[in-house]
Amino acid sequence: LSPVQTQVIPVADSHLDYARKIAQLIKDENIRIELKDAQETVSKKIRNGELQKIPYLLIVGDRELKAKTVSVRQRKKGDLGVMKLDDFVSKIKKEIEQKKI
Repeated sequence: LSPVQTQVIPVADSHLDYARKIAQLIKDENIRIELKDAQETVSKKIRNGELQKIPYLLIVGDRELKAKTVSVRQRKKGDLGVMKLDDFVSKIKKEIEQKKI
């Protein structure tokens, strides 16, 4: 099983509050999550997350902030598109139950 199941990646500093809120909501669901708030480019944060083999990367930017959604990238499958947070939590909980991650 992955030590970190999900990583939240804010696009810019202005998205940090929303990213923290998402991280806390997911953590409250007993899902192991990490907030990547280092001063790096988004592509570098994504690449590092993929190198660490983190199953899900949640990218949050202006569009996601306005729509209250997250952009999801899954390891080995790439971009899954935009999802509501509740839908993502349901998806990952199902995979945890099936012991996939």
